[in-house]
Amino acid sequence: MTGFVASDPNTDQGTDPIVDLNYRVTTGYADGSKDLGWMLVDATNKNEVAYAINEFGAVKMWFGIPDSIANNLSAVTNGTVWDVSAGAADSNNGHCVGSCGFNVTKVLAVGVTAQGLLVYTWGMLVIITWAAVAAWFAPAAGGGMAVRVTQDWINKKSGKAPSGLNLAGLIAAFDTYFGGNIPLPSPVPTPTPAPTPPAPPAGAVTLAQAQAWATGPQGLGSAMFILTKGNALALASAGLAAGWPK
Repeated sequence: MTGFVASDPNTDQGTDPIVDLNYRVTTGYADGSKDLGWMLVDATNKNEVAYAINEFGAVKMWFGIPDSIANNLSAVTNGTVWDVSAGAADSNNGHCVGSCGFNVTKVLAVGVTAQGLLVYTWGMLVIITWAAVAAWFAPAAGGGMAVRVTQDWINKKSGKAPSGLNLAGLIAAFDTYFGGNIPLPSPVPTPTPAPTPPAPPAGAVTLAQAQAWATGPQGLGSAMFILTKGNALALASAGLAAGWPK
């Protein structure tokens, strides 16, 4: 999409976020899936940003990193707070990030000291305060924010998103609130009930059964999509313990 060639670092010239958003709808991802649509989100409207994350899972965000942050990237760690005190956005430092939560109390095991968006960038989770979101991600500052609709947000077993909406409801919310115009895919995918694992013979457990218990609703299936290794192991163990024959 961008002309980047791994053997030639000079070809890394960045990406226009709008071109990128359209590419994910028209061409899609390596697994063949595509976003159903996207619309811009008003970064200065806290309620609109929160609604987009709650109902659709995440927002895509782009901005010019203030020089004070760009010149001191080695200081960025999990739980770092970026606020307007860092200075104005600088369009020479274009960067795209994403947010999957807001007003969290912890980032992994790190206590959070400010309210704002939970943002993933460079393999870490930082907090950008609401004031900085409004200042840096508004179009007037050269930034932007978008909400996307993807069928991957729908649980294939329940047929619903974590917010409780099925695909038709998700599209209706997108069209109504953000002014989108996504036609309902036809036919609407019907959730397939999960098969009931057969009773293990004489106390024996198959690998497939153990995997189903570890990843099922009492195990990893009960978690959000960002986990520490310890959390993942604990959830998998809980699923195995719940399913294992007494």
